[in-house]
Amino acid sequence: MPSVFSRLVRRVRLRHAKVTPRPLTHYGISIEGVQPVFDAGRMQWWARWTYPLGIGTVISSTLAAELIWSHWTTWEPLPADTPATDAPARRPDASSASSETTPDTLGHYVLRPWYQRAPFVALDVFCCCGIIAVLIGVRSRMVRKMFVLPPAQKEGERLVVVQSPLHWRQYGDVYPLSKTKLGNSPDKTEVTMTAEGLRGHYSIGLTGAQVDGKQGSLWDAKKALFATWYGTARASSMMADGARVPRSH
Repeated sequence: MPSVFSRLVRRVRLRHAKVTPRPLTHYGISIEGVQPVFDAGRMQWWARWTYPLGIGTVISSTLAAELIWSHWTTWEPLPADTPATDAPARRPDASSASSETTPDTLGHYVLRPWYQRAPFVALDVFCCCGIIAVLIGVRSRMVRKMFVLPPAQKEGERLVVVQSPLHWRQYGDVYPLSKTKLGNSPDKTEVTMTAEGLRGHYSIGLTGAQVDGKQGSLWDAKKALFATWYGTARASSMMADGARVPRSH
């Protein structure tokens, strides 16, 4: 076991969160039977329904693109020399009370030029991809469970396993604890976690969450998390809004 953790400490120098979730066995660790230091419990509705929302977005975007490309038309008057009997339709603004039809009031609907339709179709596809990317991206940074594993030997260091809604069972992102940092969030119900080389941060929602297997107030949950990272003696001083949390442990 010590050799496994020794190899892990040498190998796990994560620069960013993995796009494709990897099993924890890839890092030589397991969280089977380990109590999470943080458990968010029931996630927000949109996090639970991200994939159905994405599928619905794709369907609605496809229908909108089809409508724009195949059915976005404009009224085109027929040539003046076109016989009235050959005209397919009456101009929309023609008076329904008029019994006479003159050639200059006749026309038909035709598709708009492709250079008018194509930008709107492209915009529709871009918005669809953007919405899906935002949903999955934000969801991947929401912490569902978090584990802090003890060092296997004296010279080792503790590891943090972060599970977002993208991770299940023996999957998660792994970071050395010394390379992570907790901080206060503008949202009073959250704590943020950053890691060395990680773009952005993880959002740790405290409402209804359990910390160290206990569910308490937001204050108690936040203080318990800070105590896990920085010790009880320093946790209280980090509770003030806007306080900077030092990197050292």
